[in-house]
Amino acid sequence: MRIRPLIPRREARFAVGQVGSDLVAFKKIDSGHVVTVPLIKIRQVYPVDDRGSWAVEIDGRIQWRDTDERWGYLAEAPGDPFGVPRDVKMDAASVRQLEGELKARGNSLQWQRADDAAAEADTWSVVYDGDGFYLRQRDREFDQVLVKRPAR
Repeated sequence: MRIRPLIPRREARFAVGQVGSDLVAFKKIDSGHVVTVPLIKIRQVYPVDDRGSWAVEIDGRIQWRDTDERWGYLAEAPGDPFGVPRDVKMDAASVRQLEGELKARGNSLQWQRADDAAAEADTWSVVYDGDGFYLRQRDREFDQVLVKRPAR
């Protein structure tokens, strides 16, 4: 089954896990990550094809976080195609700390124009902090977003 919205947007399949009185757990098929969503946040469940595939629409989003390399449920709906931005200064201490952690794991990092980041999504991916926000440096001409490319 697919869950929407999923940030970053990509093809991902989930299986329904445990269902409680107020929560449902979804297991991401490829990674095994378990994401728990409040039942009250499930907006719609519907078939998407003739092969028995289903989609779940939720209020909020399923969000990747680079800091702990996990998927999780967040109540805030995405504000744009990248998710929810956090406006930062490129040289802020918190940004430098996150960059250091990601580089220590072998990632290459750079700041890209937002439109370039969308166009190069096959090779670079937008970075998401521990709160599920992507990092954006506002600019008069072109906003910049922090992106990473994992070591090969």
